Amino acid sequence: MQKRIHVLSRTMFLALMRNSKLNENNIEDMEKEGLYIISINDPIGDNMEPDFATSNKSNLLTMRFGDFRIELDEKLKNQFKKKGHDVFDDSMAIQIRDFVQKIKNNHLDDFKLLIHCHAGVSRSAAVGLYAFEELQNGTLNEFEFQNPNTAYNPIVYQKLTEI
Repeated sequence: MQKRIHVLSRTMFLALMRNSKLNENNIEDMEKEGLYIISINDPIGDNMEPDFATSNKSNLLTMRFGDFRIELDEKLKNQFKKKGHDVFDDSMAIQIRDFVQKIKNNHLDDFKLLIHCHAGVSRSAAVGLYAFEELQNGTLNEFEFQNPNTAYNPIVYQKLTEI
């Protein structure tokens, strides 16, 4: 294995899990082999999430936040939160930063990081770009997005780089 970061849609991620027989029961065992997962789910569940969407393991970070592409003022944040829509915030950015740092400390030369969200275009792309910069000292121009329609979420990316 080598350093590799994959940004996937939920559909691609679930297919990968099925084909590799990766599941909630064996996912933590894969940390020894350098496998890490960041699972970004929609604020309101739709019964299409991975089996482990509500749990965290040592090599799995599960998050739930919406794909807001503009900075929301406090009034709007509160309105969305009342409706069950989680907004990406500093505490979530810290969780991602700490998780990426753990990968850096444990598997600097040999890891695979899978990051998925619903479409694999915005939220996961922002997290993937951040992880690439932190783990591989790369830049936006060097990061290879698997989906040509990728448009990383600037709010998520900005919070991650400022934390």
